[in-house]
Amino acid sequence: MALIVGDQNYEKIDLVEIEGKKYIKKEVSEKEKDLYESSKEFEFILKPEKLVGNVAFFEYLSEGNILNKDKKYFAKAVEEIAKFHNKGRFLKLEQTNYEIKTEIPHVEASWVTEQINKIDDRKFCLCHGDLIALNILKDGDDVKIIDWENMEIGFAESDIGRLLGDLYYVNPSFDHRYYNFTWHNELIEIYLAKRRELNNLYDIDEGRKRIYLGELWNYLGPIEMGVKNKQTETEWFRKNVEAFEITLKKYRNT
Repeated sequence: MALIVGDQNYEKIDLVEIEGKKYIKKEVSEKEKDLYESSKEFEFILKPEKLVGNVAFFEYLSEGNILNKDKKYFAKAVEEIAKFHNKGRFLKLEQTNYEIKTEIPHVEASWVTEQINKIDDRKFCLCHGDLIALNILKDGDDVKIIDWENMEIGFAESDIGRLLGDLYYVNPSFDHRYYNFTWHNELIEIYLAKRRELNNLYDIDEGRKRIYLGELWNYLGPIEMGVKNKQTETEWFRKNVEAFEITLKKYRNT
């Protein structure tokens, strides 16, 4: 998709021109096609303008993703995904299996997965599955969320944990995150407030804890990969472990 960081392409895109208009050409899955058909009320989902079998043609948005852009676009994104979460399980997908199969020394991975698996799965909903800034495009004053191929049934707050916990790994600069970290708590509160606005039974305190769990789950991915690939001496691995430990303390103090 149109994952553009400044003047760099994060991944190669198939840009085509039809009748003078630019499109991104991308093969999509059946579940993505179901999403586009079932979510017409969500304008923030970038839907294809043309669909030929499983080949979709999306409008090319030249402003690129929200990486390193103003806070208002991150705020807009968390509010929009809150609306999506509030709709629940409107597509029939398999439920996510929150499990770490690799033994990770000195990291409480199994404890985190135990906490996640204690969440009442009746509260699970449709999640994006890879909600990072690279998958959120700027469209004027609005945002469009793309790349729904990792969509899953899980705990909603894992999407926010993924967005706020992702360490920027393209030309990485490990001394800061890919958004202004001072926004972190404010963006959490914006999401929680929107969830409560949409559903007055939503438990804000529990939601906050689940966002931290989402961050922890996010860090466990690269940590597990580092152990599997015997890359535990890399700076990337160490920074994810450090972020994991900091977030674990926040979770336990909440």
